[in-house]
Amino acid sequence: MEGQITQPINKREYYKTLLEVQEQEKTAKAKQGYWKAYIYSVVMTPIGVYYFIKYFFYTNGDDKDRKAALICLSLTIVSLIVNIWLIQMFFNQLVIPQNQDLQLLTQ
Repeated sequence: MEGQITQPINKREYYKTLLEVQEQEKTAKAKQGYWKAYIYSVVMTPIGVYYFIKYFFYTNGDDKDRKAALICLSLTIVSLIVNIWLIQMFFNQLVIPQNQDLQLLTQ
């Protein structure tokens, strides 16, 4: 009889423990999903809108999900502004040297 449990198992406590473990796993998975969404929102800007819609409209309405959705949206907007600014600076660098070369040729 080694290794056997001699005390009767309380089913309520057992299910309560299982539910707690399941809730902790959900929270851990959600946090991992949030970080993935944040990284995608910065690196690939349009995907941030997808995560905003996913977390804001298609979840249970939990405060953590809505907070993650708003963070994804704000990161997407900031990333979009930075990308537009960088592209504008890049094209300005391409245009300015050509104008200077034309001025030198006309003189």
